[in-house]
Amino acid sequence: MMEQVILYMEWINMQKLAILGMQKEHIYTVSLTIGMCIAYFTIRPIILWLLIKNFYKLLTYVISSLFILVILLFLAHMEKGVGGLDFTLLIKYALLTLTMFGCVLLTSNLLLFFFKKWFKKSV
Repeated sequence: MMEQVILYMEWINMQKLAILGMQKEHIYTVSLTIGMCIAYFTIRPIILWLLIKNFYKLLTYVISSLFILVILLFLAHMEKGVGGLDFTLLIKYALLTLTMFGCVLLTSNLLLFFFKKWFKKSV
């Protein structure tokens, strides 16, 4: 993935930009900023719609999963310099665990919803 991003960055003629004092780090920073803006304006309407529909449990799950993944990426980065942590194995099991937790959460919320509806009809 990173190789593809670097290949796309090679489309930019760095020799011409170097005359202006631009370096690769500047191009990467601008590219990441543009990517973050695109992601922000793409995700924002979805988040607003979820808030309007009162899907707080889903938002909590998504944010907590993102938080866990960021922590794991940070730990993998820190451990890489210290001793050798298999990054792909860590991410594989982290994503598997988050998926299983999401399925359990979805199942329990659906069961709770149907039980509430069923008890409401019977009363």
